[in-house]
Amino acid sequence: TVIFDYGQAGRLVAVGQLALYCAHPWLRIKDITDPNWEENIELQEDPAYPLLTIKMTACINILRESFLTGKKVLIFATYNYCSDLIKKAAEQEKLIDAYWNVINGSTAQELRQNIVDEFSSYDGPAVLILNPKAAGSGLNITASTIVIHYTQNWNPALEMQASARAHRRGQDKPVTIYRLFYEGTVE
Repeated sequence: TVIFDYGQAGRLVAVGQLALYCAHPWLRIKDITDPNWEENIELQEDPAYPLLTIKMTACINILRESFLTGKKVLIFATYNYCSDLIKKAAEQEKLIDAYWNVINGSTAQELRQNIVDEFSSYDGPAVLILNPKAAGSGLNITASTIVIHYTQNWNPALEMQASARAHRRGQDKPVTIYRLFYEGTVE
C-alpha cells in the first residue's frame, strides 16, 4: 500500500518506515498518508514488544559503563521520542543518577547553548540526547567522550557533522563513537 500511496517515492518511504521500526517498535506513524510522516511520529507502548529491545539494551550497556567511569555521553537519535524511550529504559535499569537533557527541533534556539553548558559543567555522568538535524551543527560539546548514533543517518556528512560536536577545539581526550544498528536490516 505504501508503494501505491506514494508512487515513485513509495520504496524510499517504505525503507524509512522500516528504519523507524528498527529504532523501536513502539514508534508509530500517526498518518501513513502524510507526505511528512517523519515529522509526525507518536509513541505507543505495545505489550507485544519489550522496552528493552536488543538495540536499547546495547545503548543501556554503553550508558552503564560510561556512568561507572563518570563519562558524558551524546546520543544522536533521528526520532524525538527515542529520547523518551532511552530515558525510560535507563530508569527501568536504575541508571538515572546522572544529568539528562534533550536538544531537538522543539528546543528553542536560544536555550540550546545553555543546555550544552549545563551538560558540560555537570559534575558527574551526563547524557545529552540530540536530534542530528537540530543539533548537528554549531554546537561545541567537548565535555563528551562517548558518542552514540542510536539511529543511523543515511547522509554520512550529517552523521560526521553530528559526531564532530565532541571533536571540536578544546577536546583533549579520546572520543569513542558507537553506531547501533541491526545487522542485515535496512539500517
